[in-house]
Amino acid sequence: MAKTCPKCGAELWDDGSCLPCDWRRVPGQPARPSGEQPAGQRSSWLDDWWRPFLWIILTPIVTVPVSAVIFSALIRQPQEAGFPPNNPQSLIALFQGGSCDSFLSTPCYEYAEVGPTLLAFFLPGLLNLAPIAWVFSASMRVKAAALTALE
Repeated sequence: MAKTCPKCGAELWDDGSCLPCDWRRVPGQPARPSGEQPAGQRSSWLDDWWRPFLWIILTPIVTVPVSAVIFSALIRQPQEAGFPPNNPQSLIALFQGGSCDSFLSTPCYEYAEVGPTLLAFFLPGLLNLAPIAWVFSASMRVKAAALTALE
């Protein structure tokens, strides 16, 4: 028989929370205010349904700048790789003396080694898959949140 909420009589979720009573619960507040929680047992970080979403939102804020910094450190100028140096020429006489960053100049090329470049993008990208850890939670609600966060 399913457990019911002592406040409203609604059926409790797997984690002991009640949707009508707990929908305003703030993350970080005591878990399961409407259900029974065994004395002395703390909630595991895998039992919080909001953590996969928090991870997915905050991870790019960290990984994108880190990837950009790592990639910029890997860039080599063409003469370091044995190619002719960049010589930006503006396509419009008024803008002569432009740099490689100008969209009005001829293309400039920069080079990076393949292995470190792949790692610079691949490793931070793997952090986006961390919500897979919440799939191993005992709560179906948390598993559903983890799968939703991964999509």
